[in-house]
Order: sequence, then C-alpha cells, then structure tokens
Amino acid sequence: MTYHWPDRKEFTILSEGGSKVLRDHVLRRLLEAEQEAANGELRERTAIHPRNYDFQLLNYFETPRDYYVLEAKPQD
Repeated sequence: MTYHWPDRKEFTILSEGGSKVLRDHVLRRLLEAEQEAANGELRERTAIHPRNYDFQLLNYFETPRDYYVLEAKPQD
C-alpha cells in the first residue's frame, strides 16, 4: 500500500493464490472499500474518533506496557 496524503490509498498486489472467487469477490472488494474509505467525507464519517463512536473502558492491564481494552460502538 502507498498512502498519498491527505486522502488516497493505492494498493499493489504482489502475488495471488488460492480461490479465484475469494480473491475477486471478497479480497478485491475489500481493497476497493479501503480506497473509498480514505476519501473525503467518507473518511471523516468512518474515522475512529469520539465524533463517530462511543467508547467505554472495559479493562486496564498495568504491565511494563499499559494495555487498555475499549468497546467502540458506532454512533447512530
């Protein structure tokens, strides 16, 4: 993937294998959706940000590195 600031992603497939149906109907569509989500208004509406999601702290682990477990629910 190459990211072009501020709102464009470009994917390059280096190799493929496995089910053609899976590649064409699932994986390629996933890449297309990622490209669309990087653009303008859709990027703003899908960003992981308090204006789009309600967050709740579910757990916290204090170790050499602190870990937070959050629940993120999309806002209506």
